[in-house]
Amino acid sequence: MEMIKDNSISVVVPAFNCQDTISRVIDSIRYQTKYSYIKEIIVVNDGSTDNTLSQLKKNDLDDKMVIISQKNGGVSKARNVGMEYATGEWIALCDSDDIWLNNKIEIQGQILNMHDDIDFLGGNHSENAQKIFFFDLKKLTKLNTLFLCFKVLPQTSTCIFKRKIYEQIGGYDESQTHAEDIGYFLKISHFYKYYYSPEQVVIYGDGKKVGENGLSSNLKKMHEGFLNNYKRMYKSGYISYFTYLCASHYENLKYYVRLYRKNESKKNNCLH
Repeated sequence: MEMIKDNSISVVVPAFNCQDTISRVIDSIRYQTKYSYIKEIIVVNDGSTDNTLSQLKKNDLDDKMVIISQKNGGVSKARNVGMEYATGEWIALCDSDDIWLNNKIEIQGQILNMHDDIDFLGGNHSENAQKIFFFDLKKLTKLNTLFLCFKVLPQTSTCIFKRKIYEQIGGYDESQTHAEDIGYFLKISHFYKYYYSPEQVVIYGDGKKVGENGLSSNLKKMHEGFLNNYKRMYKSGYISYFTYLCASHYENLKYYVRLYRKNESKKNNCLH
């Protein structure tokens, strides 16, 4: 049984041109109430051209900090490099503009130690309950691949999972630039026990909503990424053709709703 204990967690942080946020991110990890659980903080500097590296060096205050610099290869490659380097029994992901609440690791450690069958655990990035259609997710819930085809959970920086997942099925698809997280999570959910807990453990992107910043703000590319994920899952035999069709049609509907909301927001901003 793989327990959460001292020096059992490797934290992986991909970093690209994030000089304004990276220090706060590292602090949110370092000031965890159960910092002793963290074995190493692996930051992969993905070819940053600003002062990200100098900010990281200022934060290199203890022997848990590991800085890896590479040529720019994208966030998926950066995460894979970090996971390949990881030596803890567990891997936790954190993006370079997300802030962990100070009890994130403590909350998730308690859950994982109480439920030793969990391979992958995600949490909430919002104060509000996450919904699937008309149902609120208000308790620890086991999710499956079918569920994830219709609801993207969890947000990446809330994740913690056994290192054996990376060792056994590999990491992110480095050719994918959008919706790469759900692509990886769909694959994980097919093979492993995948859970979601409703407690908020992260402040996402300085308080912005998912999709308002970064790569996820490109609605068309994200839409194409989701559709490609479902196609790959179907071709791999992980979902049925019926599920593939339903998920694709549902994604098309959500895409047009997102476009409408984005256009309405632009109109309202112009009026003000």
